[in-house]
Amino acid sequence: MRDIAAPHRSPMQCRAAEHHGGDRARRPAAQGRCLRPSGGEGDARRLSAGGLSSLLAADAPGVVGFVGLDPFDRTLADEGKRLGLAAASRLQTEALLLFAPPSRCNADAVGALWSTVLPALWRDESIGEASHCDFESPTDWLCRLACGNSDPARQQRVRERLLEAAAHWMR
Repeated sequence: MRDIAAPHRSPMQCRAAEHHGGDRARRPAAQGRCLRPSGGEGDARRLSAGGLSSLLAADAPGVVGFVGLDPFDRTLADEGKRLGLAAASRLQTEALLLFAPPSRCNADAVGALWSTVLPALWRDESIGEASHCDFESPTDWLCRLACGNSDPARQQRVRERLLEAAAHWMR
């Protein structure tokens, strides 16, 4: 089985490569492909991939739980299935998934499909009226501009679920 994370550049490396364009002297030396939401290479929309990154990292020895906070999934251009969906189906670690309602900021809640394949799903919950920014701490002006304002009550609900998960997995 090949390592699905290794041949890809980080979002920061991809943005730097896009910024420097054809100027090879200034382009970062990182090799590999940039992932994009629709499945091709490049970076057409800026979507966070923290949930996907943590899912890929959760399949390591000693990990007792995985938390997906409004996660996003990606497809490689040369493959037919989503990285996260495939990884979620193999993950034996207990999982907590928290979601905002479908929106452009979570690719219409594409990560919610993980709950249908996670073998050890402990809990999943949609936090009504949440924006993607409610799952970031701290969030920033760019997220608020693109996805809507965060709300202290919704952020508190996310924190409560995280504390419940920590207590559950620390037993």
